[in-house]
Amino acid sequence: MTTVSAIFPDRSIAVDGVGLLIDIDLWTFEIPGAHAIQWYGEEGEVEFASVRGRIVRPAESIADTGLIAALIAAHADQLARNNAAFEAAKAETAAFVEEQKRLGEERLKADMLSPTYRELDADGNFVTYTAEEWVALKEAEEAANSGATV
Repeated sequence: MTTVSAIFPDRSIAVDGVGLLIDIDLWTFEIPGAHAIQWYGEEGEVEFASVRGRIVRPAESIADTGLIAALIAAHADQLARNNAAFEAAKAETAAFVEEQKRLGEERLKADMLSPTYRELDADGNFVTYTAEEWVALKEAEEAANSGATV
């Protein structure tokens, strides 16, 4: 027994408790003044919009299984779109992660071949030095501490 709930202003459809917002090109449903449809498997009702919290038209029973079938089909189409978009995003993310791994490995190899050294400067920022720069800096510091010049 399939249950369906469709909310017209939101363009949302829930089938058996799985709710989706429906893309505008799939939303082809018009019932003047309708706010929602509730379908309970074999019967249902159309709920009409209220004005300032006052019900101006009571809910009406519906038995139009063609409309319910169309709502279920729109839900299925939207679910297929959402799943395809999810799979595409998943593949794109996996490709991005693999590229970052590759770049990280390349950088690691480059760093191993050309080591760098980092230290904090007086302002608390990291400064990066090549091996040659580091050696020259340390020699200059030693010379300054011993009073000699380099």
